Amino acid sequence: MLMYDKLKFIGKRVRLYPGDTYSKYAIIENVDDLGWTFKITKSSPNNGENWKVGQSYFISHSRAVIFEFI
Repeated sequence: MLMYDKLKFIGKRVRLYPGDTYSKYAIIENVDDLGWTFKITKSSPNNGENWKVGQSYFISHSRAVIFEFI
């Protein structure tokens, strides 16, 4: 079981994968022992069908997720 204070993360605005070619911004909806849930608030048009605005995405802790608070 991971130990962390969810309140430090839930509801915070972030930029996902800040070094990526296409920008994507999100709000952290949840974090638990399995991973992170992000709701996309802004995404580069070049992202195509990936990272749709308004869509929620789950990213497992087993994948490397990089974000910065904004």
